[in-house]
Amino acid sequence: LLGIVKALRLGPGGFGTDYEAKLGNVLMEAIGVGHQYEMDSTIVDLWIVAKDNRNKIIGKPTLYIIVDRYSRLVVGYHLTLDKPSWAGAKEAILSLVEGDEAREARAKRLGVPWRPELHPARGLMPAELVLDRGSENIGYDSDRIAEDIETSVISLPAHFARGKGIVECKFRTGHVPIKELTAGYQPPSEAMRRHGDRYEHDAEFTLDECEAELYQSFELHNERMHPGMARDTRAVLAGIPPIPVQIWEHDKVDTVGAMRRYDWAFMQMKLLHHKRAVVTQQGIRLNGLFYTCKHAEDNNWFILASQRRFPVQVSYDRRLTNTIFVHDRANPRRYYEATLTPAFESFRWKSHAEAAADIGIRKAWKKEAEEHNLQLDVQFERDRESRAASAKLATQAAIAAADGQSRTSNV
Repeated sequence: LLGIVKALRLGPGGFGTDYEAKLGNVLMEAIGVGHQYEMDSTIVDLWIVAKDNRNKIIGKPTLYIIVDRYSRLVVGYHLTLDKPSWAGAKEAILSLVEGDEAREARAKRLGVPWRPELHPARGLMPAELVLDRGSENIGYDSDRIAEDIETSVISLPAHFARGKGIVECKFRTGHVPIKELTAGYQPPSEAMRRHGDRYEHDAEFTLDECEAELYQSFELHNERMHPGMARDTRAVLAGIPPIPVQIWEHDKVDTVGAMRRYDWAFMQMKLLHHKRAVVTQQGIRLNGLFYTCKHAEDNNWFILASQRRFPVQVSYDRRLTNTIFVHDRANPRRYYEATLTPAFESFRWKSHAEAAADIGIRKAWKKEAEEHNLQLDVQFERDRESRAASAKLATQAAIAAADGQSRTSNV
């Protein structure tokens, strides 16, 4: 009777997550490392500030995490200022196949050491990807994961959080390192209080600094011992400690063949965000930024655009504004790498969300400038009318006093 009352009060989702019997574990479905990855997104409970002006609070970022079910290894992640979307989910999946050079460059940008031994799954795609039914995962575009990359996608029923309990728990443990020591952290219980404390006033971290905190917390998770995790008997008898990286290394010999390794360039073209840009005299315009490439300059695109602008299809990584990929107008399978024009170099190493916020502020100033300048023009016109009227009266008086004398003689 108590179970029925709780089920009616909490609904099937809440009851199933908190009270329903939990008689199995992930090893009932995951047969080894790389077989099943769980992915989910959440809003990080940390207020962050703008990189160029720490006095400006810009909100809370969205975090995507991908975890291997069998070993609990954090294999990929993505942190962005955008709200949860399929574009962000694709970039999280793209992080799985990033090359060592890109990963090392990111670690350098974040100011953290690059430790490849803590990322043993880099470059590999799983046999199955487990997702919930969030709005970012159920669009038509999400079919491309199964069709283009040949990875099976498992969409869990609604309100079935325990179906991906590994990644759900990782969200909680991921907040532990930043909970006590990071300024601007807002406990989830305080987020919806009408008269709660204003945690945003304590914000100190930029998006990169927040990412550095999370990046190292994931590495800490990968080398931490987890005595309570479900484990295969073979690993226990082999004396393998319950450490994600060691479990991965031990089991990959038997199961890594089930995974696929894809070229980074191929995955970029399949998963990067696609959009139509416009070729102008100032460059290839995308999201308010302007780019150039050798192909466009050699084919006089910008000279042609001075007469008439024309569209072009591009692919781009929303995490960085540095480069985009321009598709050939004659052959869409061919593409060219374009970089920011010199006039927009100040946006380099920013995400497209950060650039959009900057451009939005500039547009707001443009509207305010119109009102401000209109007031100045009105005041100037009033002063000019008074000055002109005074000059006219003085001139007429001088002409009358001259008694007909020519004004142009002896000019």
